[in-house]
Amino acid sequence: MDFTGITIRRLCCVIKRRILWLTAGLLSGILCAALAFHIIPPKFSSRSIVYLSATQETGFMNNSIQNYISASEEGGIVDMDRLTAGKSLASTCAVILKSDKALQDVINQAELNWTIAEMSKAVTFKAENGSEVLSITVVTNDPLLSAELCNLFAGYVGVIMEEVIKGGSAIPFGEAAPALEPSSASLVMLVALGGGAGVSLAAALVILISVCNTKVKNEEDITRYVETRVLAIIPVLPKENRSV
Repeated sequence: MDFTGITIRRLCCVIKRRILWLTAGLLSGILCAALAFHIIPPKFSSRSIVYLSATQETGFMNNSIQNYISASEEGGIVDMDRLTAGKSLASTCAVILKSDKALQDVINQAELNWTIAEMSKAVTFKAENGSEVLSITVVTNDPLLSAELCNLFAGYVGVIMEEVIKGGSAIPFGEAAPALEPSSASLVMLVALGGGAGVSLAAALVILISVCNTKVKNEEDITRYVETRVLAIIPVLPKENRSV
């Protein structure tokens, strides 16, 4: 395989001569993407937010935030120890929710025939930006199921606060609603990605074949392989002008 003498101009000429290959790659990529869109079921995502506090509070998260604002306006100081404790609780609950027991409890509540590994793959827990807010995201093939599991996990956070941490409060910020649109890639995006990948693979194959082909096709190849200058070229005469 010889890579010497390869220029952008030469590669463009090679690709231009194999334009049918590129067209075939484009159509193949689009076809594969369309088949994948219809074969692979769409994914629907739902998200719940739970505010965690080290003290007992009731109501929605915006009420707790309003309490912080009122405290700041009245005293000028927000309880930083309370904020730090809330951040720690969010990270702690995220770890506990990933445990086999927590996942199995929610599976039982939802009456699903799932394994713990399947549930673990579908749900994600995250303490948002290191704050006292815990984010719960569930992705499944059913929008109603995703929303239901989100709400069950949000409610399970209260169980953790009561039975494990034995203090504080978990305040859900509303309920998760079923997604109206799938969160997985759309048909247009898949077709664009598939077409681009097909053209790229076809172009790479054309270039590889050209590089591996060491046949002498023109005077440039002679100069490149033999490393000598071409002195003369014998033209190919038409058949009717050739002598017998």
